Amino acid sequence: MGGGRSGAVTADQKLTVRLSRTASVGQSCYALWNITDAHDGLYVFRANVTAALAGRLQFKVEAADTSKAKLPPTTRQNDDVAVIVSVVYRF
Repeated sequence: MGGGRSGAVTADQKLTVRLSRTASVGQSCYALWNITDAHDGLYVFRANVTAALAGRLQFKVEAADTSKAKLPPTTRQNDDVAVIVSVVYRF
């Protein structure tokens, strides 16, 4: 085994606000840093809106933004944005 150190440090935060009995909005932030290189980080931001459809059935729309601070030489883009639409049944 090598004598080098490795590991990561993480931080996260989440907030959900209930607007009514049937609707809520939320957001979360997450960060991950390499302990051997503080400039090497991964950051994720998510925001969502959720609405009840009927009973335990929910409709959810979420936007997620993922960003990497240090990229491999062959990668040109450090940011990825996704929109996720789902119908959820809660047990």
